[in-house]
Amino acid sequence: MDSIDDIVTRRQLGDWLRNRFETLGLRVVDIADDLAGVSKATIYNWLKGNNIPKPPKGDAIDRFYLLLSHPDLGLTNGQRLALDQVRTRLTSDTESARPRRPMRGLPADIATFSGRESELRQLDRLLTARRTNTIVVSAVSGIGGVGKTALVVRWAHRKTVLDTFIDGSLYINLHGFGALDPLTDRTALYQLLLKLGVKPGEIPDDTEAMAALYQQTLDDTSLLLILDNAREEAQVRPLLPRNPQCTAIVTSRHRLAGLNVSHDVTHLHLDQLTAKESGALLSKMFIAAGVTASPEETSALAARCAHLPLALRIAAAAYLTSDQPGGVSVIDYARSLGQGDLAELTASATDPTSAVRAVMDSSYRRLSPDLRRALLLLAQHPGADYDVHAAAAIMDLPVRRTAAILTMLHRLSLIETDNGSPDPAGHVTACTTCWSNTPDGIPTAAPKPTKPVNDCGITTCTPRCRRAISAIPSTPTDALDWTPRRFGCHTWSTSPRPPHGWTTTATT
Repeated sequence: MDSIDDIVTRRQLGDWLRNRFETLGLRVVDIADDLAGVSKATIYNWLKGNNIPKPPKGDAIDRFYLLLSHPDLGLTNGQRLALDQVRTRLTSDTESARPRRPMRGLPADIATFSGRESELRQLDRLLTARRTNTIVVSAVSGIGGVGKTALVVRWAHRKTVLDTFIDGSLYINLHGFGALDPLTDRTALYQLLLKLGVKPGEIPDDTEAMAALYQQTLDDTSLLLILDNAREEAQVRPLLPRNPQCTAIVTSRHRLAGLNVSHDVTHLHLDQLTAKESGALLSKMFIAAGVTASPEETSALAARCAHLPLALRIAAAAYLTSDQPGGVSVIDYARSLGQGDLAELTASATDPTSAVRAVMDSSYRRLSPDLRRALLLLAQHPGADYDVHAAAAIMDLPVRRTAAILTMLHRLSLIETDNGSPDPAGHVTACTTCWSNTPDGIPTAAPKPTKPVNDCGITTCTPRCRRAISAIPSTPTDALDWTPRRFGCHTWSTSPRPPHGWTTTATT
C-alpha cells in the first residue's frame, strides 16, 4: 500500500509501517534502542496493527509519534502528520459510533491566489507545534489590503489542514476595521456558539458563563478557529481555545504583541508581494478573463499598485470590467493610474468594499489625533526613507516623543522597518503613502512646522520637499480639503546622522 490516504484499518497502518522498515532495511531492535520507553515487542505489535495507542492526554509522551519521528524512517513532516491523523481516527472511541460532520465555515478560496509560499510554510509549522499538546495561536498582521485573510483561508483549505482538524473549521469576522463597529466579546461568543451547534435557548445571558460554555464546547473537538480582522488583544482573548487539539489564527492590522502576555503566540507579519508575485497574480486574472498582457505590462501595473494584493485585484477588475474605449492597453491603463491617486482606485461605483479608499479610511478613522497628525505630516515627505531625527523635524516634536509615535505607527502596520524591529534607529524601506483627501472628522489640522526647513537638520531636502512641507494646512477647514499626493521613492538623509530610519507604508 503506497498511499497513506488508502489506510482504513489498523492492520493496514501496520502493513504500511512494516513495508517502510523492509524497504529501508531497518531493524526493529536498532530503532527500539533509540526510543525511550518503546520496546521491541511494542514495535513488532504496531507493525502488525496491534495495540496501536491513542494520542496521549496532557504532558504524557506519545510513544507512537516518537516512532514516526525517528530519523531513520525518513518520513517527511507531511507524512508524519498524515500517519498520526490515521492513528487518531482509527483509535477514536467515537469513530464508529457517530458519523463525523466537520464544520466547514471557511470563506471561499481565491483561485487566482499567488505567491506567499514562504508564509504558507510558516503556517504549516503550526501543525507540528500542535503535536506538543500546548495551545497553538498564530497572529497574522499587516496593513489593510496586504492579503492576510486570503493567505489564512488559502492555507485552511489545504488537504493536510482539513485532515488535521477532523471536526472542521470556524471563521468569524470580528470587524476590527471597516464600516461596521467591532464585535464585542459577548457578540463574538454568541455567534461562535451558534456555529458550534448550541441552541439559542441554551446560551446564557452572562458573558462569563457564555465564555465558559464556549470553552466547554470546544473541549471535545479538533477545530481550526480563524478570528479575522481583530481590533485589539482584549477582543480576541476570550475566544482563544484552552483545548490543545484546537488551533487559533488571528488576523489583524495591529501586531497584537500583548497576546504574548497570556499565550505563546507565533507572529507572522505580511509585507507587500514581490514584483514576481504581483506579476503572477495579475497574469492569472488576465488569463482567466481571456486577456493577453506582457510581463512588461503586468510589471508596470503592479508597480502602480504598490504590489498590494487588494490594489492589484481592484485595478485588474476595473480594467477587465470597463469598456476600455479604443482598446486601451494594459500599459496605458497602468500609466493612467499614475496620474491620479491610488486611494481613488475602485472596481465598482456601487460597492464601497471594492475601493482602496474604504480600506484606507478604516485605518485612519481609528487613529488618535496625534497619530493622525503624524501620518499626514509623514505622508508629505517625498522620500521613502527617514530616521527619527528627520521625522522629529517634520513633526516639530522632541525626538523622544517622535520615537514613541513611530513605534506606535509601526505596531499599527502603518510604517515598516527593514528588520521588522520597532527600534526608531532602524532603517526602513517600503513603498510611499497613498493617502488622498483626509477623511471627514479629523479632529485637528496638521500644523506647519514652526521651524524653517533649513533649521530642521535636513541637508538634502529638495525644492519639492520644501513645497510639500509649506503646503501643510494650518486650519481645520483647510485640512479637510488637503490632498497629499503620492510621491515617488526618494531617499533623504540628515546631517550628521546616516540615512537610516522609517518609511510610511501604503495604507490600503
